[in-house]
Amino acid sequence: MTSVTRTASGGTSYQWSGPNSYSANTAVATINSAGTYTVTVTGSNGCTATATTAISLDGTAPSPSITGSTNLTCSVTSVTRTASGGTSYQWSGPNSYSANTAVATINSAGTYTVT
Repeated sequence: MTSVTRTASGGTSYQWSGPNSYSANTAVATINSAGTYTVTVTGSNGCTATATTAISLDGTAPSPSITGSTNLTCSVTSVTRTASGGTSYQWSGPNSYSANTAVATINSAGTYTVT
């Protein structure tokens, strides 16, 4: 999990609390850990109310794969490799090669890494 946001409304001040000493005092809370979070909302009349939200972590690891042609030759000067199984990709390779898409066009021999 990277982060999720939760938004409280109906008050003039907000106080969020949660696991790992999480604290925020805005209507919008940015949360990056699983657990139960509580917001206390204070209205303009001074009355307070609380609400809770549970954030769960999807522990399923991505199942990566790479497909495409692998051989450069005198007549084949570039190949396309496609990564799948994730939501974002970062390729690196020889000669400072870098790409941040699922599809990489490669024109130099060497070892390429995608994360």
